[in-house]
Amino acid sequence: MTAEGLRKTRREKYCGASDLKRIEVIGRDIWISCPRHQSITKTVDNILKLKDVEPAPCMLVCGEGGFGKTALINELKMSSKDRSEAIRFMSLADNPGMLKFSDLVMSALVVPILPGRATTRALLPPDIVKYVRQSNIRALIIDEMQSSLTVSRGEQERNLLLIKALSGAPYRLSIIAFGTSAAKNALSVDAQLSRRYEILELQRWTLDDEFRNFLASWENELPLREDSRLYRDDIAKTLLLHSNGVMDFVVKGVKWAAIQAVLTGEEKITKELIEKGFATRWSY
Repeated sequence: MTAEGLRKTRREKYCGASDLKRIEVIGRDIWISCPRHQSITKTVDNILKLKDVEPAPCMLVCGEGGFGKTALINELKMSSKDRSEAIRFMSLADNPGMLKFSDLVMSALVVPILPGRATTRALLPPDIVKYVRQSNIRALIIDEMQSSLTVSRGEQERNLLLIKALSGAPYRLSIIAFGTSAAKNALSVDAQLSRRYEILELQRWTLDDEFRNFLASWENELPLREDSRLYRDDIAKTLLLHSNGVMDFVVKGVKWAAIQAVLTGEEKITKELIEKGFATRWSY
């Protein structure tokens, strides 16, 4: 039996715990895989298998806030620990020092930022190439990509130039970007660069088998003592109605309803508890 098969679900592990403990467990985040995410992680896997390709294949995962981009990045961070190829991560939302895009890239690659170091295509220092090769860095994952492209025209051109340089020779780094539709629109400014990118768009949930399976997987992780059958039409439709199909609110809606199920002694999620959960949220 595989290690995954041996892993106890949170329902199995905590079902007999106190109400306080179960509420704490319900509030935790957990990775629930689904086809829309699997296609993205598989694409990353296949991109990393390609060697000495010029330009390196790149990808933009496009979706508005709450569509699950952060969860995907966290999962890629976890899985990257088992790879022989190194992946570096950077988030343009996390820049308290207000560094330039080029300096953030160098910092993410763990390259020292030296005063006066140039970051144009013609002047990228040769020691960076050596470091990337020796460290077997194959990809740079960038969160909130639109922040580097929705800037002044001059700054946008410099950032696009750097991105293009890193995916070309001699670096051949695959840029795996996550961002909103603004990132996709900004990439289209440079036709040559946009051709390098596979664009995968995250969509809202709809009432289909993938959504039902996702809800069934989440139910297996909820330490409730009765079966909720979240995949039922009335439950699934209520979640879609209140969440508008946005991943973040679907997950939160399940959590809020599960907490109400514990507090009320119902021990299963109902349509009424979903509505109560969205009304009270974390103020239970």
